[in-house]
Amino acid sequence: MVLKLKFAKYDSRHHGKVVFEWMNNPEDQVLFLANRLDNCFQDFEGRFHDLLKHFYHNFFIVETDSGEPMGMVYSYDLKSMDRHCKIAIYLSPKWRSGHGALAAIQLLDYMFCRYPLKRVYCDIYSYNTESLACTLQCGFEEIGRIPEY
Repeated sequence: MVLKLKFAKYDSRHHGKVVFEWMNNPEDQVLFLANRLDNCFQDFEGRFHDLLKHFYHNFFIVETDSGEPMGMVYSYDLKSMDRHCKIAIYLSPKWRSGHGALAAIQLLDYMFCRYPLKRVYCDIYSYNTESLACTLQCGFEEIGRIPEY
């Protein structure tokens, strides 16, 4: 039996507040964003809608079978000519044990089945050692370090 996570399309009515919390939680936000997005939900909604339209290529909320949000996965910076993109996986602390790798594999499967990709990248900040270790264990390889990160 293959365990699959539920990927749901982002719906601001159902997911807006929890994504706002994830992206503005000072302890977790630094794991995947260099800058805080907004201080209030109303400002966040408009800016996040623009990000969904212009920055993220695919954006999904990872949910339990009962619909509880576990985290988010997304692709961005898709380069059709070069056939590569970047992905990010964020799971709330409660769900990190083992589910992150499963979410990454499922997102990679989705991406490679739908797009003619030859390479997928992950940007990981150097202080996020847990994420770097997990990503390397999943088969990614370190190809460089960007000094400003």
